[in-house]
Amino acid sequence: MKRISLFVLRYLVLLLKYSTQSALTLLFSLVLVTQMQNSAKADPFGLSFGVLETSETVALLPLESEVELPNSEDPYVTLEERGPPETAFAPLEVATPYLIDETPPGSYDFTLLRNDRDDVEIPSPCTGTVTYTKYSPWGYGNRVEVLCEESGYAYFMGHLEAIAVTIGQHVTLGQSLGTQGSTGNSTGPHVHLEIGRRPYLEFYPENRISDRAITMPLVEAYFRMVENPPLLNPTVAVEVLPEVEVEPELEPVAIAVEPFVGLDFQFPP
Repeated sequence: MKRISLFVLRYLVLLLKYSTQSALTLLFSLVLVTQMQNSAKADPFGLSFGVLETSETVALLPLESEVELPNSEDPYVTLEERGPPETAFAPLEVATPYLIDETPPGSYDFTLLRNDRDDVEIPSPCTGTVTYTKYSPWGYGNRVEVLCEESGYAYFMGHLEAIAVTIGQHVTLGQSLGTQGSTGNSTGPHVHLEIGRRPYLEFYPENRISDRAITMPLVEAYFRMVENPPLLNPTVAVEVLPEVEVEPELEPVAIAVEPFVGLDFQFPP
């Protein structure tokens, strides 16, 4: 009788132990299946839920790759040209030698040529405003004066055959001021050039710069410009995003979900 009681007690302990585990397992399975059935979309972790059948698998999708764009304060910049280069005018040749003119002191005389022709357009030495255009009765003939925006210098050019600008007009570097000629007190087609610190050199001689240490570099810079005209569509900096290497797509990870089949145990002898 005592042995039967011990056997029954042992059986009850084992039954209670395995029943508790079975109940917890069953409860967990029910919760998981309910959550899968009620979820219509993938959760934030990339798990796709649905109704599961026996031995059905769930694919664990990889997260999308995060691409970090370059900082806007330190962009990747490359140089790109906007179409084929186009110059403001066809290159000119400066006939040599050009003359150091002392009437008035600090003046220059030179001739511009293109294909050995002297009836050429005279390019503006800078971007600025036309301050004076008129025929001069004092030997300059047709003359044009331009006040430069950046340097503040005034360029006075005389003996033009024709004038192409008007007083107050805004001109750009290399724009035509008129046609080279020999009007006024002149012995042949050329440009008479004077440079001043302020405009209206013909009426205010004190504005004229007679120091050639100042004017000679400006004249030589003008000669370089007419021989190598500026571009109308210069090279500009364009922001270009760099190519970002994206990691290859990961293969889905299959997780096997086995159905609950209960516990199998035998009674002890």
